[in-house]
Amino acid sequence: MFMENLTIFISHKLQSSERAIQIAGGLAAFGGERVLVHHSGKYPAGIDWREKIENDLNEASWLILLYEGPQIEWDWCLFETGFFRATMKDRKDRRLFCLHHPDYTPPGPMQNFVSVPATEEKLQELFRQIYVEKPWQISPKLFDHSADLVAQNINRMISAVLGTEKPRFLFGGPSFVIHVKLGQIQGLKDGKIPPEAYLKGDGGWETIFGKPPNTVSWLWRDLIKGLESPEPWIYPLAVLMWQAYDSQRVPYPSLGVRIKFEPEADNEYRVYRLSLQRAEMTENEARFTFAAAAVVTPYEPAKNPKETSLYHLFNLAWFFRRRLLDRDLPKLDSVLRNKPRKDNEVQKVIREITNDFRTMLADAQVRGMEDQATVIEAFEFPMQEDVRKSLQEEWPPLYDKLFSHIQEGLPSAELIARTLHDMKQINSFFLKASIAELNRYLDRN
Repeated sequence: MFMENLTIFISHKLQSSERAIQIAGGLAAFGGERVLVHHSGKYPAGIDWREKIENDLNEASWLILLYEGPQIEWDWCLFETGFFRATMKDRKDRRLFCLHHPDYTPPGPMQNFVSVPATEEKLQELFRQIYVEKPWQISPKLFDHSADLVAQNINRMISAVLGTEKPRFLFGGPSFVIHVKLGQIQGLKDGKIPPEAYLKGDGGWETIFGKPPNTVSWLWRDLIKGLESPEPWIYPLAVLMWQAYDSQRVPYPSLGVRIKFEPEADNEYRVYRLSLQRAEMTENEARFTFAAAAVVTPYEPAKNPKETSLYHLFNLAWFFRRRLLDRDLPKLDSVLRNKPRKDNEVQKVIREITNDFRTMLADAQVRGMEDQATVIEAFEFPMQEDVRKSLQEEWPPLYDKLFSHIQEGLPSAELIARTLHDMKQINSFFLKASIAELNRYLDRN
C-alpha cells in the first residue's frame, strides 16, 4: 500500500525564494499531482500570509528547512518548524529535514532534524524516500528508467543550496522552461516533444494546463494528460523549439495554443500566446524558456459573432494561399522537375509544407473553426449552401489526402503537389466568399 500524496513545505528566508523554487522543482519533477510543494515565499505582500502558511503546514507531511548558514537570522523559520513539530505527535507520517550546505553544521535547535547535506549521495537518498521507498512509492522504477534525469535535478538542487543557481523566471507572468535531452532533440524536428522532457516554471504556469498550482515541475507526458486534442498545437510548438535549436536563434518567437480540458463543456477553453524567450544549450540538454499570456481569441472579437467567424475564415484562407499555394507549392513543383531528382531538396520542401499545414491547423483550432455550423451561419442565405458544400463535402477529402500524403513524406511527393493544386479552387472560393460577405457587413454598417 502507498499513501496517496506527499505534500512538502520548504521553510526559507524571504530572500531565498528563488532557491526554494529550484529545490521544489527538483523534488516534484517526477511526481505529477502526487507531489505538492509549498513555500512561504510564494505569498505576495499584503495578504494574510500567516494564516495561509499555517494551513500549508497543517497539510504537509514533510517540512524541509533550507539552512544557509549561521550568518542568517532564522526567527521566522524557527516559528514554521516549531509549528510543524507541535503537530508531529498526532501524525506518524510527518518528518523534519534540514537541507544545508555541506560545510555548515545545523545549529542546536535543529539537531533533531534529519540532516541532509547538499551532496549527490544524500539527495539521492531523499529522492528514494519520495519515489521508491514506502510509504509513498510514487515512482518505484524511477532510478531504473530516469537515473540521468534524477542526477540532473540533484545537480540543480545542489547549485540552489550552494547559491550558484541563477533565477530564470524574469517575465512577470506565468513562465516555464522545457528541458529536452540532446539525445532526443531530433524528435522536435518531426513535431514531437519527448514524453520524458520536463518542465518547471513560475507564476502559476501549471494552471494553464489544468494542473494544481505550486506543483512546480512536470514531465511532458503527465502535463498533457486530460487535455482534449492538444496535437494541433504540440506540433508547431515542437518545430518552434527545433528551429531555435537548429539556428541558434529564435526565428518565430510565439505561438497561439488552445487549451481545452476533457471533462469540460465544448465551449469552455482557454487561449494562450506562448512566446519563446530564450533557447539555451548545455552539454546534456536544451532549455527553452517560454512566457505565457492569456488572450480571448487571436484578435478581439467583433460585436457581431458572425463577422468574427468571417474574419477568421478569411485569415485562414489567406494563410493557406500565401504559405502553401504561393510559396511552398512552386518550390515543390520546381524540385520535382529536376532530373535526376534530389531527394534531400524534395524532403526539405515537404518538411516546410508539413510545418505550414500543421501551423494552420493549430491556428484554426485556436480560432474555434471546427464549429462548422457557426461558419456556415455567418453567411446570408443565398451563399449558405455553397459554403456548406465547400466546407463539408469538398474540403474534407482534400484535407484527408494532404494530411495522409505529408505523413508518408518523400514517396508521396507528387501526390502532395497534385493535392495542393486541387485545393486552389476551393481556397479561392473561401477567400472570395469571406471578402464578399465582410463587405456586405461593412455596407450595412
